[in-house]
This record gives sequence, C-alpha cells and structure tokens, in this order.
Amino acid sequence: MLRNLLSICFLSLIGLLVFSSCGKEESEVETTEEFVTFAMQSVQEQSNSGKKGCFEIVYPISITFPDATTEEITDLEDLRTTIRTWKENNPDATDKPAINYPIEIITEDGEMLTVTSMEEMKALKRDCRGHHGGKGDCKDCFEIQYPVSLVFPDGTVTEFASRMELKMALRAFKEANPDATERPTLVFPITVLQEDELITVNSLEELQQMKEDCKDD
Repeated sequence: MLRNLLSICFLSLIGLLVFSSCGKEESEVETTEEFVTFAMQSVQEQSNSGKKGCFEIVYPISITFPDATTEEITDLEDLRTTIRTWKENNPDATDKPAINYPIEIITEDGEMLTVTSMEEMKALKRDCRGHHGGKGDCKDCFEIQYPVSLVFPDGTVTEFASRMELKMALRAFKEANPDATERPTLVFPITVLQEDELITVNSLEELQQMKEDCKDD
C-alpha cells in the first residue's frame, strides 16, 4: 500500500513538473505585438532616443534583422510596420533588429551630429545629461519639420529642404572634420510635430524644456 502510494505521489510530481514546464514555455513565447514593442524599444535604446532618451533620430535610418535583411525606415510608424511585417514572416524569430551606422541625431543642446559606431553612441550616452535611457513607450518626443537651417562652426548658415539633404550635409561635415569638437546647430525658430500637433520652438531653451517635459510624461 505504501509503495503504491509513493508511486502515485511520484508520478503526480512528475506530471506537475512537466505541466509547469510546458506552461512556462508557452507563456514565454512572444506574441507579434510583444515582439514589435520590444524590438522598437531595442532600437531606441541603441540610439538613446525617444521619450526616455537624450536624443532624437534624424530619419531615414536603416536596420538589419537577424536574417541579414536590411530595411530603410522613414519614421517611427514605418519602423513599427516594418518590424511587424518581418515578424509575421518569421514567426519563430526572437532576436531583435539592430541599427546600422552611421546615424544622425539631434542632441539636447540642439546640435546635429553623425554617429558612426556603437562605440561613439556609448560615449555620447555616458555624457548625456542625467544619463537618461531605459524602456519607454516607443514614441519619439518630436519630429522635426522641414525646411530647417543649420549654422556650422565657421558661421555658415544653410537651409535644408528635406531629411535626406540634412543627413548628407551632416555626413559630409563629419567626413571633412572628423576631430571637430564644435558641431552644426539648429537655427531657431523651428517647427516640430509632437503628438499630431505642429509646434513652433523659438529657442534652444524651449527645445530642452520640450524634451524634459516629454520624459516626464
């Protein structure tokens, strides 16, 4: 009797462990939307951008998926759509996409610069005010509207009609001045899009306050 009872208890324990293991595996499987959210957070963490980061990305950017597929991204919503489509076509994938360098960013001080590597980005993260970063809700703080003008360290002021024109100018400046400590800065006022509202930003101080308010939301 005792032997039978012990056998029953042992089998029950094994069954419980198997059931618990299976249940854990199923609960750990990401849904498509969870994958999209985590992948977008990963991209923003890599660039320290968005509502919880120090910087804002100047689109377009490109990303590479684990299967070596590379996609150009025009804005945050395009990033979401592209990741979702890739995941639907690769349902078993768990690794997240990576940003391809160089990328262009807007700093909290209104500087526009090209970041050519993950090492440069890590250094910028260490230097950014308050060491912001971490998981946010996958939103940009704002999106700059064009045309926009930059003043370069030599005093030259140039207007750019599109994101691509701006990116090419920043990359050309980086290549011509690899050791420059002064960087091109925004000329105010500028217009930004924030949560479907066009806002005129009249100064660097207003831009910095907008970024701080964005982090507190």
